[in-house]
Amino acid sequence: MSLTTLFGKLQEHEMELQRLNQNEETDKRKRSIALKAFSSMQEEEEDDEEDFSLFVKKFHKFVKNRRMERSHNFNNGKKSQEVSPTLK
Repeated sequence: MSLTTLFGKLQEHEMELQRLNQNEETDKRKRSIALKAFSSMQEEEEDDEEDFSLFVKKFHKFVKNRRMERSHNFNNGKKSQEVSPTLK
């Protein structure tokens, strides 16, 4: 094998290594971006869960208060209807 052939093969090998390294770096960048997006999605989901749980708590409180109002109004309505016929 001549010296020029050996030198050409060496250059070819070095170029191939550089191409592989660039591809690996590109893949690493893509992976890190994907991981960042995934972690931010998790944070958003956690925020959504907190918001939803707060909404559920407030809704339950609203329903409970609404039931109390209705039962209170219902009881008052019965008393007024029962008292009215006896007064006449």
